[in-house]
Amino acid sequence: MDEIKQDPVKQVVKELSHEAEQDKAAAKEAQSYLTSADPDQLKNREREYRDLEKHWVRKKWLDYAQVVAGENKRKIKYLALPAYYRLDVSLFLKHDLLDSTKDLRGDAVLAVAAFETDPTKHARMMSQSPTVQLLALSPVEEALTDKNNKYYSQLLALFPFDVANLDLTTSLTPEHEGPYSRVMRSLEEIMLRQAPHEGQWALFLTFRNVAAEWEETALDKFLANLQQNLDNYPEVRDAFVTKYQCPSVSALAEQDVKRVINQSVMKWLVDRAHHHGMRVLRARSYKYQRYEAPAPYTITKIMLIFTRGEFVDHVIPMKDTPRQVWMNQDLLRCIEQTQHRDVEDILCKTSNDVLDKLKAEIEELVQAADAQTGAAQKPSAVEG
Repeated sequence: MDEIKQDPVKQVVKELSHEAEQDKAAAKEAQSYLTSADPDQLKNREREYRDLEKHWVRKKWLDYAQVVAGENKRKIKYLALPAYYRLDVSLFLKHDLLDSTKDLRGDAVLAVAAFETDPTKHARMMSQSPTVQLLALSPVEEALTDKNNKYYSQLLALFPFDVANLDLTTSLTPEHEGPYSRVMRSLEEIMLRQAPHEGQWALFLTFRNVAAEWEETALDKFLANLQQNLDNYPEVRDAFVTKYQCPSVSALAEQDVKRVINQSVMKWLVDRAHHHGMRVLRARSYKYQRYEAPAPYTITKIMLIFTRGEFVDHVIPMKDTPRQVWMNQDLLRCIEQTQHRDVEDILCKTSNDVLDKLKAEIEELVQAADAQTGAAQKPSAVEG
């Protein structure tokens, strides 16, 4: 214990181990453990998350956002969980991607809906500039699914977005919430509200990929849904076998359960898009490890681009959406393009020049955030 007190890095790691308690507090609308944290320690914790792996993925988010903006021929509206330094927002702003309006004083208001669950961080974020259309003190899941939530109507009015980024730190189906968790209902609600989008839009989903944290019934259904598609569509089965060198979903689960979870979540998202009349244009996934106490875990990052699908006019829709040719193409795409590449491994093979540029950009964005709030400049956000 004395060793932890003497080592500031280990103290930060110790603080990170309280994430589960923070999530529970937010869910119960209780006070977060961060509310009473030392401000300098809080900033260190925030900056600990601004690592190279996270920023490398953030650059991939940028690529997708640029594609969407280019195809739609306009700047984007953005739904996000940006955290205090909101580096994703600053990155998009740096590349002139974010739409904006003017307030009564003529100052820019970014077309961004942002959610924060910690009162202290939310209060500090209120002073950031440029301001955003919605900065809510609430879990985004509640604002999406609970009509009694104070932000429900305001968020509903802002849909559809061009990029929706659910950068979560939890499992998709926590055991205490049952099979159809609040996160899952939130994703379904996003699909429903995005369905009228007239162009292309991107979904970024981040979640803890830990099999033991899944509600057992939900995980079984996800894997069974994936297997059913392999059984029903020979070309999809062949693509699965070729890609994973496994004859079935259960065989892949025994070999690499995190990989099969990633694939089954991707498949479920494609299914929900089809249900709401949308098709998939791009599909990618990445992962990296978190090594904090009490146990290491894997973070999975899924990225998709959707657009409206075209339907034949000789079939009347009834209970189910009529099967379209492009739906089978989407199933193949979500198998073939779902790589679940390890970001840590990618960075290990990356040149020092590229790594230095990533570090410099993180530092640039963090310094900009400090300047926007009048905060004192601190040492570099990137260690070594």
